[in-house]
Amino acid sequence: MKVAKHLKPQTQMILEHLKSYGHITPVEAGAVYKVRSLSKRISEIKEAGHKIKTQLKADPCGQRYAYYSL
Repeated sequence: MKVAKHLKPQTQMILEHLKSYGHITPVEAGAVYKVRSLSKRISEIKEAGHKIKTQLKADPCGQRYAYYSL
C-alpha cells in the first residue's frame, strides 16, 4: 500500500477538481485556479499514487493542449 504524500495547496485543488469533474486542461487550471504549471501539479499527483491519464488534443485552430483525466 502506498502512503499518501502531503500535497501542496494548488496540487490539492487540482486533485479535488479532477475528483469532482473528471478532467482538467491547462486553460481551465489557469483561469479557475491561477495554476501556471499544470504539468508539474499533475506530476505531484501521480507521485502521490493517483492514476492520471494524459491525452494530447487540438482546439479548432489547431493549437495542441494536454487533457488530464482520472
